[in-house]
Amino acid sequence: MTGTLRKNRAMPSSMKNPTINENEAKFLRQGQLLLCVYKKARRRKPVRLLSTTCRAELNNNGKPKLIEHYNTKIGGVDLANQLVSAHVDDRKTMKVWKKVVFNLLQRMVTNAYILYKQNSDAPRLSMLSFLQRIIGYLKQEHFLSRQQRLHNREPKENENCLC
Repeated sequence: MTGTLRKNRAMPSSMKNPTINENEAKFLRQGQLLLCVYKKARRRKPVRLLSTTCRAELNNNGKPKLIEHYNTKIGGVDLANQLVSAHVDDRKTMKVWKKVVFNLLQRMVTNAYILYKQNSDAPRLSMLSFLQRIIGYLKQEHFLSRQQRLHNREPKENENCLC
């Protein structure tokens, strides 16, 4: 398992606030866990990665192999999160299940957009336009079914009476 680690998480202070130069890496191992801090350029913040599968090794260019592994294997998860967070509906609610439901709906729309991009020959819509079109279709379908229900219902006995 490999993933990124934020600075505000519990870790040794030498890794939380490292003094490293550009293109330099620091490793720390505790049991199976390997913590790596790498700084690519002088003006960039260091990246912290935690892994249970990789070893503390550098590539020929001085970059940790752990970062390459993360970029090739785990990058899709970050991309999915990035796509979902682009049009997030931050509803303020105390109910956790509502947040979970809206997050799942957003992920379903994101997956539908990815499939649309892969399988459509038509000019591509942006994610926002795709989402607006889905909402438009759902709204149109809802109003049509509502009109049919109102049109097909039986009038009540006293509905037209002015008593």
